[in-house]
Amino acid sequence: MRAAGVLAASLLLLAATNLPAANPIHARTHGSNRAACGKTAWPDFNGDGHADLAVGDPHGRTLQYDQGSLHLLRGTAEGLPRLDASDAYLTGARGPMSLRLADVDGDGCADLVAGGPYGDDRGHATIYWGGPGRSSAARITDAKLTVGDGEREWSGLGWSVAAGQGVVAVGAPFEDVDGVTDAGAVYVFTVGADRDPSEPIRITQSSPDVPGGDEPGDLFGWSLALGRLGGDPAALDLVIGAPFDDKNGKGPRKGPRKGLRKDEVLADAGAVTVLYDVTSGARSGTRWNLAEVTSEIDSRAGDRFGYSLAYGEWRGTGRLAVGAPGADVPGADDAGMVQLFEGTEPTRSLWQGWRGLPDAGEKGDGFGYALAFAGGHLLIGSPFEADRGLPEVGAVTVVPLDGSPATFVTEGRARMQAYDHFGWAVSAAGDGWMAVGVPDEQATHGGAIALVPLRGGEPHLLAPGYNGIPHLPDQGRRKRPYPHEIGRSVDFGAVLAG
Repeated sequence: MRAAGVLAASLLLLAATNLPAANPIHARTHGSNRAACGKTAWPDFNGDGHADLAVGDPHGRTLQYDQGSLHLLRGTAEGLPRLDASDAYLTGARGPMSLRLADVDGDGCADLVAGGPYGDDRGHATIYWGGPGRSSAARITDAKLTVGDGEREWSGLGWSVAAGQGVVAVGAPFEDVDGVTDAGAVYVFTVGADRDPSEPIRITQSSPDVPGGDEPGDLFGWSLALGRLGGDPAALDLVIGAPFDDKNGKGPRKGPRKGLRKDEVLADAGAVTVLYDVTSGARSGTRWNLAEVTSEIDSRAGDRFGYSLAYGEWRGTGRLAVGAPGADVPGADDAGMVQLFEGTEPTRSLWQGWRGLPDAGEKGDGFGYALAFAGGHLLIGSPFEADRGLPEVGAVTVVPLDGSPATFVTEGRARMQAYDHFGWAVSAAGDGWMAVGVPDEQATHGGAIALVPLRGGEPHLLAPGYNGIPHLPDQGRRKRPYPHEIGRSVDFGAVLAG
């Protein structure tokens, strides 16, 4: 189980494992694929016209101890909550900590990018190429994205990923930079229609045109997003979270406290960097902390601004959401908040009970721990929310971008149990639905996801061994009383992409 007050270290206990060699990368003519993919639903991985959903279990025990598991749940003609979950298990991804579905190679089909920071000792990311007729049972070609320095210490490469057409960014937040421990780095790969990834561009806070500076424990690259926020419309801008960056007294400050003493430091206040036209040599950047984007609450130590990021486009404008799950809000310390942007212009500061948002902020809720856009809605996970006297059952707040009333969603009275952590991860899931990770769901003994209508309705719970999703494969020939016992889910639903 996860402790409510520790938002950073909860998934740092994965055993280091090695990823099998990637399959060959095959070039492909894309004309026929465009006719099959992306026409009726997004994201469509296998070109059947239905939206698909990727689910990760970083700790799942299959074939090798604590290998982790990755599942592709395919949409069907019946629509959600029905999913074709047969043969849903994807091999090759170990300890998946981050997932993105995006059309990387430009063929119209969604490709799945999975980050595995504990694979190959130093970490990696893998692209699973989508296409017509592809399913998790069929052979899927993949490309493994790594960095070339074989002597580099473990850096967490793959802790975060972001993807768009022609670009994949991979975070390495625990990388040392010029002797600065855990300062963090990001690697940006360009990928063409031939699916051949370039040598990566390494970005740190010491790189040219990147504002800020490397300090111990910043964890630059903890979270990532790609989108169009004001640079060249034909290029992508990269957003990088460093939620453990310390704010010192040298910079500007808004809010009731007029400023910091020159020697005052706000530990783990957090910061977010936007790099425009990230693959261009002429890129420029801007950097924010919480105090620089809102005057409605005061920035304090432990805000962890940038812990989560989400990008979406609505009504022709790029939208960015930044989570600060440790922020103090009026009446509640460490309750959490979210800052919403249109382009790079701050628009709304969101927390529970403020300006029509449901519920009320309470200490340790973790509001903003997980974020996602689903069409014209922003999904905000608060997995440590208490309800009906039960601790850490979790909740999701659905905020319509058109100003309509927000809704407060829980797992439901019948299923709600302490420490389920509903809202640990959130994602869009086809038209009109969202997927919510419940990685500590008590009833399934290994985690679950809930499919929930955006406009209200009962959650539909899915987990390996339940509702058609197969159990994980045998754990193999290990010396034990039951050598062929099935694999065991541990944190199914901790990572989502839809």
